[in-house]
Amino acid sequence: MNNLEIQINKSRIAFLIFAHLLSLLIGILIVYNLYKFGLIPVALILVLSVFLLIFPFVLYLNLKVINSTDAGLIVNDNGITDNIQVAKFGQIEWGNIKGYRVTKMFFSDLLLLDVIDNNILLKKLTKRQKNIAQNNLKKFGTPCVINLSNLKHDKEGIIKIISEHIKKIN
Repeated sequence: MNNLEIQINKSRIAFLIFAHLLSLLIGILIVYNLYKFGLIPVALILVLSVFLLIFPFVLYLNLKVINSTDAGLIVNDNGITDNIQVAKFGQIEWGNIKGYRVTKMFFSDLLLLDVIDNNILLKKLTKRQKNIAQNNLKKFGTPCVINLSNLKHDKEGIIKIISEHIKKIN
């Protein structure tokens, strides 16, 4: 099989950035007005201001994805390469994939790749990436979580291609 390179859905990511910024601005206005009328304590405002610090980090990561020229997902005879997630494993070889599951979280469809040996993947990662992968492992039972909603391709088509490759190997 040839390389299948699936591009990132940059317009969806840009929309999510805009929605995040809009909700942040609305939240700031609501908190300001509640504070102005004495309906919210100063301690809560300090806690909420910490969440403001998260936005630049989220913005940086998403702008990095939007400006990337790499394909979001590459599927070939050797394995799967996911370039859209923060925890980038590089190529996950078919021999290390024993199955997959699909789940929905909020408005996103997630492809969960069940791997034979998590340590092969985790040893390639930086400390921050490893923390994200370990959180995925606790939450989903696998470190490999691919957000299908952020890709410009039919979700069922991606799942079908991956399923065919896994059947070939197993």
